[in-house]
Amino acid sequence: NLADSPKHQEVLNRLRRAQQEGAVRIRDVGFLPEGEVHRRADKDTPYELAQDPERYPLLRILAAAELASSLKPRSVPALRGMLKDSDSAVRHWAALGLLMRGEEAVSAARDDLLALHADQAAYPRLTAAHALAAFGKEEDLGPAVGTLLDAANQDHQPLFENLWAWNALDDLGAKVEPWLEDLRELNAVLPKGYDGRLKAYAPSLKRVIFKRLDPDSDEAKRPKPKKKARNQRIPASSERR
Repeated sequence: NLADSPKHQEVLNRLRRAQQEGAVRIRDVGFLPEGEVHRRADKDTPYELAQDPERYPLLRILAAAELASSLKPRSVPALRGMLKDSDSAVRHWAALGLLMRGEEAVSAARDDLLALHADQAAYPRLTAAHALAAFGKEEDLGPAVGTLLDAANQDHQPLFENLWAWNALDDLGAKVEPWLEDLRELNAVLPKGYDGRLKAYAPSLKRVIFKRLDPDSDEAKRPKPKKKARNQRIPASSERR
């Protein structure tokens, strides 16, 4: 990895600028979580969403994504400021940047993340819960895991928010062990009509969690879900609200 090599900084910056300019030129929607693309697009295509600067303020979101993923400790104050941005994707990236920086950053921004944990938008709320569960104080763990468990329930949450929550629960490792019975009761199975690939994700993550924490359980020994034909459409998140 030559990203920190002083003699390669000119090349790094040139390639970084080219990547950024390309993303802006094509109005890349990849800076939104997948469920947020569907929510903002509503009945439009992702392409149509991308062309609308009101629904998709790309430059602001891109700046937040760049700052979050730089992993520079000195960016923590700026990320904390972005937690209050009016756009949920900026708030989401800011929370993700703090999570990626670990305990020191989350501790510095704890009060801001606690406020974000009550956010009306799903992805800032779930990412704040992930950060507080992973690196917050002991009293933060229960409420944060509770938020993730609620979002992981396939019975009443939009699909892509489900998957975000399951990934967070998996990432938390042994921290979720006190909630194994709650996890056991969670429905990870999507209803009929969904693409076979999507139907496999949450059950697979549930099985991985139980293999790690309760390897003798029925959940850990369940066979992998079979993938079905790939010609079924993927419903937008709004269709599952």
